[in-house]
Order: sequence, then structure tokens, then C-alpha cells
Amino acid sequence: MAGAGINVSKSPTAEQKRHFAKIVEHGCIICRAPAEVHHCFTGAGGRKNHDLVIPLCFFHHRNGTFDRPSIHPWRKRFEEMYGTEQELLEKTQDRENKEWLVSACKIGTNPVRIYYEID
Repeated sequence: MAGAGINVSKSPTAEQKRHFAKIVEHGCIICRAPAEVHHCFTGAGGRKNHDLVIPLCFFHHRNGTFDRPSIHPWRKRFEEMYGTEQELLEKTQDRENKEWLVSACKIGTNPVRIYYEID
């Protein structure tokens, strides 16, 4: 992928960090829970491509079970249930390009933002 003109580096640039913040703002691509960044297409021991990322909650990223899999370590099962990394990346990119109405509220004592897609 590095040869395809995509910036693959050890540390994300300031622009890439802003992109991370933007994609996780809408929550997990699967369930909309608060999210963290998952780097797509890295493989075992592979270098992270900071341009190809999707938002996943802690559960869907790395704390799942066989019945409710996370991408780590249940990748095959995860992709059978939720889609491939490529499909989820496309869904993330589609979601980024839409306009959203934001509503702030609280669940218990936790502030929460709810996003409504504007058609």
C-alpha cells in the first residue's frame, strides 16, 4: 500500500489525528457506542496505515466473544457478521460525507451526542 501513494508512517500526522477525531465522533460503525480507531489492512506485525481507519467501540475492536465477535481476535467471525474491513471503511467514508444534526443529552451522568442524518 505504501507504493500506492498512501502515507504509511510510524506516527500519524496532525491531519491524520484530526481525521481520527472526526471519525470517532460519530461512534462505532457497528453500534454507535463511543469509539476508538481501528487501522484497516495491517495484518500481523504490519505497519499501520493511518489513512485507512474505521471507528470501533472497545467491544467491537478488541473485547468481543465468539458469539459477539470483535475484530481482534475474531476477524473471520467478525467479518461474517458485520462485513469486511473494506465494506466498513466504505461505510465510514460514506458516513463522513453526510450532513448531521447533533443533539446533546445525558445518559445518567455521561454527556452524549446523538447524530441524526440530514437528507
